[in-house]
Amino acid sequence: DALLGAAADRTRRTLLLTYPQDRLLVRLLVRAADRFLRARGSTFQVYVHPVGRIEAVAAAHGLRPQARVRHGVAWESAVFAR
Repeated sequence: DALLGAAADRTRRTLLLTYPQDRLLVRLLVRAADRFLRARGSTFQVYVHPVGRIEAVAAAHGLRPQARVRHGVAWESAVFAR
């Protein structure tokens, strides 16, 4: 929430986000990737956020959803504008 809020506050007109889709398959793949990375000693972690939460944070910072597009089975982009 904090990162999106900070980006929204700095947005003059349009904010484009690309994030993993909130789907069971994607969540399972992300969980497997996180376990693999942890086993290799990495502290990097991937998050899958609910789209409703992303939209709520954007709205709280004065942005309205303009478009949402899925890219394959894993990624999604959303455009927000003032």
